[in-house]
Amino acid sequence: MPLFEMRQGDAQIEGVEIGANFKITQDIDWEFNANVINSELDSVGSELPLMPANSFYQRINYSFGELSSFSDINFVIEHEYKNNKSIAGKFEPFAQYDFLPFGTASTEQYHLINLGASAQLQINKHPVTLSVKVNNVTDEAYRDFLDTYKGYALGMGRNIQLSMSAQLR
Repeated sequence: MPLFEMRQGDAQIEGVEIGANFKITQDIDWEFNANVINSELDSVGSELPLMPANSFYQRINYSFGELSSFSDINFVIEHEYKNNKSIAGKFEPFAQYDFLPFGTASTEQYHLINLGASAQLQINKHPVTLSVKVNNVTDEAYRDFLDTYKGYALGMGRNIQLSMSAQLR
């Protein structure tokens, strides 16, 4: 049987992650997170494989309060950005897709926009939460660098989620 052997020499990884959550007004919250990472495999002088692309995420939540028989009404908008990312070399997993007539291992930058809303309703004195979320509202065609299917498939397109949860006491 073939033997798979992997060795790694000395490497350096430097990066920064910053995030915060601010209450802009009584009804508006803003959350963000940014990641930047650089790496180098000393013996080769190239980047380490499987390092994530630099990214930025932000989320704004607006609380409406109450309306008619609904309470705890919230509206959320999310923005996710991933920078372009090239393979570290031919030793990178899935690197072969950069050299085939289909697929890719290196990825382009992309932006995703997600929207959501939720509200609570009392049914027979039990709180029921109704939610709707639309991920990738603009149906952006993208490939995430760490996605193992990126060689032959795009990331998820527009996705609509409906949910209902109840607390029975």
